[in-house]
Amino acid sequence: MTIDFGLMGGLVILIAAAEPKRLYGSAYYAGLAVVVVVVLIAAIGFYRVWLEVREEEEPDSPDVVLESFRRAHAAGEIDDQELERVTRVLAPGPFPPRPQKPDVLADDLG
Repeated sequence: MTIDFGLMGGLVILIAAAEPKRLYGSAYYAGLAVVVVVVLIAAIGFYRVWLEVREEEEPDSPDVVLESFRRAHAAGEIDDQELERVTRVLAPGPFPPRPQKPDVLADDLG
Protein backbone atom coordinates (compact mmCIF):
# COMPACT_ATOMS: atom_id res chain seq x y z
CA MET A 1 0.00 0.00 0.00
CA THR A 2 1.46 3.35 -1.06
CA ILE A 3 0.62 6.73 0.34
CA ASP A 4 0.07 9.56 -2.09
CA PHE A 5 1.58 12.56 -0.29
CA GLY A 6 0.17 15.02 -2.84
CA LEU A 7 -3.36 13.89 -2.04
CA MET A 8 -2.68 14.03 1.69
CA GLY A 9 -1.25 17.54 1.37
CA GLY A 10 -4.39 18.64 -0.49
CA LEU A 11 -6.60 17.17 2.23
CA VAL A 12 -4.60 18.90 4.96
CA ILE A 13 -4.99 22.24 3.15
CA LEU A 14 -8.74 21.73 2.77
CA ILE A 15 -9.15 20.85 6.43
CA ALA A 16 -7.03 23.82 7.52
CA ALA A 17 -9.06 26.16 5.31
CA ALA A 18 -12.37 24.89 6.70
CA GLU A 19 -11.28 24.96 10.34
CA PRO A 20 -11.35 28.77 10.96
CA LYS A 21 -14.90 29.02 9.63
CA ARG A 22 -16.05 26.34 12.04
CA LEU A 23 -14.27 27.87 15.06
CA TYR A 24 -14.91 31.58 14.49
CA GLY A 25 -18.19 31.72 12.55
CA SER A 26 -19.09 35.18 11.32
CA ALA A 27 -15.91 36.72 12.80
CA TYR A 28 -13.96 34.81 10.14
CA TYR A 29 -15.84 36.65 7.39
CA ALA A 30 -15.44 40.00 9.15
CA GLY A 31 -11.68 39.43 9.35
CA LEU A 32 -11.61 38.36 5.73
CA ALA A 33 -13.47 41.56 4.76
CA VAL A 34 -10.94 43.65 6.69
CA VAL A 35 -8.07 41.94 4.87
CA VAL A 36 -9.74 42.57 1.49
CA VAL A 37 -10.28 46.26 2.31
CA VAL A 38 -6.66 46.67 3.43
CA VAL A 39 -5.41 45.01 0.25
CA LEU A 40 -7.61 47.30 -1.89
CA ILE A 41 -6.38 50.42 -0.07
CA ALA A 42 -2.77 49.29 -0.50
CA ALA A 43 -3.36 48.61 -4.22
CA ILE A 44 -4.80 52.10 -4.70
CA GLY A 45 -1.83 53.60 -2.86
CA PHE A 46 0.66 51.67 -4.99
CA TYR A 47 -1.17 52.76 -8.14
CA ARG A 48 -0.95 56.42 -7.14
CA VAL A 49 2.76 56.11 -6.40
CA TRP A 50 3.26 54.37 -9.75
CA LEU A 51 1.52 57.27 -11.51
CA GLU A 52 3.80 59.80 -9.78
CA VAL A 53 6.92 57.83 -10.68
CA ARG A 54 5.75 57.48 -14.26
CA GLU A 55 5.11 61.22 -14.45
CA GLU A 56 8.64 61.92 -13.23
CA GLU A 57 10.07 59.57 -15.83
CA GLU A 58 8.05 61.22 -18.60
CA PRO A 59 8.48 64.96 -17.96
CA ASP A 60 6.25 67.64 -19.43
CA SER A 61 6.83 68.78 -22.99
CA PRO A 62 8.62 72.09 -23.60
CA ASP A 63 5.30 73.66 -24.67
CA VAL A 64 3.73 72.85 -21.29
CA VAL A 65 6.73 74.20 -19.39
CA LEU A 66 6.79 77.35 -21.53
CA GLU A 67 3.09 77.91 -20.87
CA SER A 68 3.69 77.73 -17.11
CA PHE A 69 6.43 80.37 -17.46
CA ARG A 70 4.06 82.57 -19.46
CA ARG A 71 1.48 82.30 -16.68
CA ALA A 72 4.16 83.22 -14.13
CA HIS A 73 5.08 86.26 -16.27
CA ALA A 74 1.44 87.30 -16.49
CA ALA A 75 1.18 87.03 -12.69
CA GLY A 76 4.28 89.20 -12.31
CA GLU A 77 6.46 86.46 -10.80
CA ILE A 78 9.16 86.73 -13.48
CA ASP A 79 10.28 89.69 -15.58
CA ASP A 80 10.44 90.16 -19.37
CA GLN A 81 14.11 89.25 -19.62
CA GLU A 82 13.64 85.95 -17.78
CA LEU A 83 10.66 85.03 -19.98
CA GLU A 84 12.65 85.84 -23.11
CA ARG A 85 15.57 83.71 -21.96
CA VAL A 86 13.30 80.76 -21.14
CA THR A 87 11.48 81.16 -24.46
CA ARG A 88 14.77 80.99 -26.37
CA VAL A 89 15.74 77.81 -24.53
CA LEU A 90 12.37 76.09 -24.78
CA ALA A 91 11.17 77.39 -28.15
CA PRO A 92 10.30 74.70 -30.70
CA GLY A 93 12.80 74.18 -33.44
CA PRO A 94 16.35 72.97 -33.65
CA PHE A 95 18.19 72.83 -30.40
CA PRO A 96 20.90 75.43 -29.82
CA PRO A 97 24.40 74.08 -30.46
CA ARG A 98 26.19 72.66 -27.48
CA PRO A 99 29.34 74.41 -26.38
CA GLN A 100 32.43 72.61 -27.60
CA LYS A 101 34.89 71.22 -25.10
CA PRO A 102 38.37 72.61 -25.53
CA ASP A 103 40.72 70.16 -27.18
CA VAL A 104 43.55 70.15 -24.65
CA LEU A 105 45.59 67.56 -26.53
CA ALA A 106 45.64 69.62 -29.73
CA ASP A 107 46.96 72.64 -27.82
CA ASP A 108 49.67 70.56 -26.15
CA LEU A 109 50.86 69.04 -29.44
CA GLY A 110 50.90 72.15 -31.57
